[in-house]
Amino acid sequence: MTKMNTADAENRNSREETVLVLGATGSFAGAVAAELLNRGQPVRVLVRNREKLINRFGQPRGLEIIEGDVQNLEDLVAAAAGCKTIVHGVNYLYHQWFPHMETATRNILTAARSNNALIVFPGNVYSLGQATPQPYTETAPHNPVSRKGELRQWMEEELAAFARDGGRVLNMRAGDYFGPTARNGYLDPLFGGAAKGKAMLALGNLSLSHQWAYVPDLARATVDLMSKSDELNPYEVVHFEGTTTKSQREFMSDIARVAGCRDKVNRLPWTLLRLVALFSPLIREVMEMKYLYESTVLIKGPRFHALLPDFIVTPTDQAIAETIKSYRVENSPVTALNPANQTG
Repeated sequence: MTKMNTADAENRNSREETVLVLGATGSFAGAVAAELLNRGQPVRVLVRNREKLINRFGQPRGLEIIEGDVQNLEDLVAAAAGCKTIVHGVNYLYHQWFPHMETATRNILTAARSNNALIVFPGNVYSLGQATPQPYTETAPHNPVSRKGELRQWMEEELAAFARDGGRVLNMRAGDYFGPTARNGYLDPLFGGAAKGKAMLALGNLSLSHQWAYVPDLARATVDLMSKSDELNPYEVVHFEGTTTKSQREFMSDIARVAGCRDKVNRLPWTLLRLVALFSPLIREVMEMKYLYESTVLIKGPRFHALLPDFIVTPTDQAIAETIKSYRVENSPVTALNPANQTG
């Protein structure tokens, strides 16, 4: 059941235009919450462990924390009460996607219908399929080549159906994330290794170009578009191009240079991962996505540029420096929810 203290209840009753952010300890949702708070927008988060969120982010002014689980419809509907925007930043480890991502999405759709709320969703490239000679635009059809791609297609189709039935959805598709709130099994050996002065560990063909989204930039663009809701289609797909590097290896050299460490990268062989996958459900799921490490799937955002023609991304060196800094902060690797810790 949802737990809410007296102060939370008072804040909840007194605030208007509160945005419900789900998955606030994760990459996208954490950055969006930070951006909203930085602009003075009240934010409500639903988390399973209040202390975990506070220990990781602090509790800045304007942040309302409710304990509960998005897998529990009653918890979610209670948390969403009165919110006209719901950020669907929920994510799980690969091997937990089935059925958790499905259940979370269905519950979020129910809560959004109850409040006539805009759903903000972080799309990815999984449902688009293999690499093509030209980047995928916002009108590209789904053509998944993996189970997880099929799941992402199902999620987007459910969101589109919600929009056709009178709802509103902003689907912010981007490439691989990095930044102060981004943590995963691919980023940590890169940025975490460089932050400690160690060799970086990487997968796949490092000579290929790659698309990166600095998450604070993605969050800034997302909140900009949320403020333009009257200009958006009921189901608006927007491609955030971010930064495209000439090669993965070149980007890793930039990480090493900014971190002030030696430029050394060790490649993890797929043969080793295949062996590990025999015993690890998570690595088995990683192996399914091998094609993303051995080919270049790029996106292009004409709709994004039409809506935000003056948007400028953070210079790459600055973005890398902020990410490295976050890895070097002891006992508090991510501090992005505190507006005082934000850079412009």
